[in-house]
Amino acid sequence: MLLVDSNPESQIPTTDRAMQYGDGCFTTILVEQGKPQLFSAHLQRLQNACSRLDITIANWTDIEAACLQKAAAITDGVLKVLISRGSGGRGYLPPQQPLPRVLFSTHELPAHYTSWQTSGIRLGLAKHRLAVSASLGGLKHLNRLEQVLIKTDWPDDKPDDVLVCDHDGFMIESSASNIFWLKNGIWFTPELNNCGVEGVMRNHVAQCFEQFNIPLNIVKTKVCELESANAVFICNSLMKIVPVTQFNQHHYDISSVTQLQKRIF
Repeated sequence: MLLVDSNPESQIPTTDRAMQYGDGCFTTILVEQGKPQLFSAHLQRLQNACSRLDITIANWTDIEAACLQKAAAITDGVLKVLISRGSGGRGYLPPQQPLPRVLFSTHELPAHYTSWQTSGIRLGLAKHRLAVSASLGGLKHLNRLEQVLIKTDWPDDKPDDVLVCDHDGFMIESSASNIFWLKNGIWFTPELNNCGVEGVMRNHVAQCFEQFNIPLNIVKTKVCELESANAVFICNSLMKIVPVTQFNQHHYDISSVTQLQKRIF
């Protein structure tokens, strides 16, 4: 289903700026029993992204209603919501009054996430590094070529997922999720001011930590920090919390992560 100012469309024109320039943003929502999980946070993410990208949405109420309708129809699975600035002529400069498009797609939840949640994963190190851009840091925008390169150039030892750093070697995230680690009783997660995605689940976990009075520091640090960590997990809206059992040659106890899973979910 496509919406342009709340009017249904059946096709996306080649002039759409999402296709031409990756001009837009998206969010991916877990749906359980017809209900979109953490829905208000996902809606807020889209609103924040559109504000930072200067994409004007005339009626967020219509988008919210369409999301709820789509979610109810699929019962359990994944709802992806993509917002494009709309169509425009050749050239980077947007038209003065673009008509944004909202695209919905539904998908099955990856089957391996359930086993990941209980058994954990082995984490490697990505070959590619993320570019730094303060204007785009934290946004889940449509320019995801870096993630495509990360996925297509996987390490030779075939880990389940990979840790991704920026060009200066600072830890940012995994290939499609955020990362947390425990050291000396304190949890840490990377700063995302200049690159990476500020995940809905990342923020939810941080809010739960505050509620439970669990110390959490947002830091700018390098991979060597994981060598002395006591526990590590990755998270996103679909996989929720997944413990890391090993990073390179370092092994971790997952019991503290398992306890967090029970407290948060």
